[in-house]
Amino acid sequence: GKLSQRSPLLKPFARFAPYPAVALANFLGSACMRSSDATRGVPVADPADGQPLGLSRAAGERAVRDTCVTRLLMPVGNFLIVPAVVWLYTAARRIRQPSLATQVAVTAAVFSVWLPTAASFYPPVGSLALDEIEPHLRSEAEARARRAGRVVSPSVEYERGV
Repeated sequence: GKLSQRSPLLKPFARFAPYPAVALANFLGSACMRSSDATRGVPVADPADGQPLGLSRAAGERAVRDTCVTRLLMPVGNFLIVPAVVWLYTAARRIRQPSLATQVAVTAAVFSVWLPTAASFYPPVGSLALDEIEPHLRSEAEARARRAGRVVSPSVEYERGV
């Protein structure tokens, strides 16, 4: 507010000021809501047969981390790209403020493209190398592969969540 009005160097960046707060709120909200996934673990499955092996804390920590990164990326569209596009539009047209219709159209267009893009940075099903999961789950995967007469899968799969 007042600081950006007093300092001409900060004024161009004032339009981006909401992003850090929104991104941090998204990040912390996701981390808090999914903390039990990191502490208790998430179900992991053998990709060869899709059968669950058990709960993995390593996969849970990875799933929570990936979700938090996605939550940092989601507000980029509305809080960084839209202000930049509107600023470029006003500079090119040499106008002080674009119309409300222009701002809504830019916001809707960016949101409709950016949200699916941000959500797709990580696929819904994650993969974790067998040597990165807990020893008891690794043993279970190896035992199942031996019983089925097949080669042990080099990884396990888990649902990342939203």
